[in-house]
Order: sequence, then structure tokens, then C-alpha cells
Amino acid sequence: MCHKNGSRRILESTASTIRNDKEEVEKLVIVNRDITDRKHAEEQLAHNALHDAMTGLPNRRLFLDRLQRCFAEAQRDFTFHYAVVLLDLDRFKIFNDTMGTVAGDQMIVEIATPGRPLPHERSSFASNRREDPYRRDRAGSPGRRRIWDFAGTGKRA
Repeated sequence: MCHKNGSRRILESTASTIRNDKEEVEKLVIVNRDITDRKHAEEQLAHNALHDAMTGLPNRRLFLDRLQRCFAEAQRDFTFHYAVVLLDLDRFKIFNDTMGTVAGDQMIVEIATPGRPLPHERSSFASNRREDPYRRDRAGSPGRRRIWDFAGTGKRA
């Protein structure tokens, strides 16, 4: 619905009937409730569940979901192709520790900025900000961040 100020509003409507003595519908009562703020909050929660809070990039969960979709599509259609490119930033942990996490996050966002030419319209970037206890850089320190770049849509591996 369009509000008089021009903004779009989302309404929840409930209808009830009023019957006469013969059980015939005599009147209809409709109650509308503005649920726009609730819907926006729900959309924000859904976005937050699939995107990194600091960078706004798709997170591991969304990446795995899209990768699984690629697997499923490739099984259905042998002409469907997809690629996963892992970009590991050498000495990123040192940069991040020295310059701070804000600068590190800005670097990741700059590398994966939407608007840069991507190989396919369904391509996207994802960021793995979790520290991987099994991954060690050359200096032996755990947990370098990695950025995932993948073409196509995919689902969980």
C-alpha cells in the first residue's frame, strides 16, 4: 500500500464476518495493521545471517549454500560449469595485526567491491573471517583470512 507521504507500507489484514439470526453474513469487519517495520527487521535479520557484519560480504554459510546449488545444477545439467577461486592474502594476518582490523576489513571490501567487473552476472564474492585452527601461514601463526570468489550460484558442499 502507498502511504500519503509516498512511502510503501506493508499491511496485515484480518477479516471477520458478522452473521444475522439466520446465520447469513450480514457484515464484514476488516482490521489492517501496519507491519512494515517488522518486515524490514525480518529482512535485516535474514541478511545478517548470511553476510559478514564488518564487511557486508556473503559469509561462509551463504558461500556453501551457493556452492551446493552449483553441485546440484551440475548433476542435472552437464553443460553447466562453475568455478571456485580461493584467494589467500599472504601476510594478511601481519597487515591486520599491524594496521588494525578496520584497515584489514577495508582491504577485503576493496578487493571484493561489488561493481568491479565479474566474469558472470551471477558471480559473487564471499569472505571467510573465521580463524581456521588447521590452517597455518609460513610463520606458523594460525588463522589467515581468505576471500572466496566464485562464479555461478552454489549450495552447501
